[in-house]
Amino acid sequence: MIIRSPRPETNWTVIQNAVLRNTALTFKARGLLAYLLSLPDNWSISAERIAATGPDGRDGIRTALQELERAGYVRRERRQNQRGQWATQSVIYDTPCGQHGETAGDNHVDN
Repeated sequence: MIIRSPRPETNWTVIQNAVLRNTALTFKARGLLAYLLSLPDNWSISAERIAATGPDGRDGIRTALQELERAGYVRRERRQNQRGQWATQSVIYDTPCGQHGETAGDNHVDN
């Protein structure tokens, strides 16, 4: 039996239970996804920057990001600006999406 402490009234994040209960993902990937979903829009994602915020190293973060990408929770888009400079933009989803933005099949446990 789980007994919750009082729920916070400020500074919290809403995440679908399906994300945290997706048994196809490792706990590391689920935790990283929860962390990424808690960040503000336009936050710059890099394995190095994320690794600096916790005990996992850059390679562990990269592995979890790749897992999330394969599962459809992260999509990376390379774009070139008018000056020819390339940048990668990461889009984070709270439900897995295919290559064209469609929602993939359910892989979770309901409430």
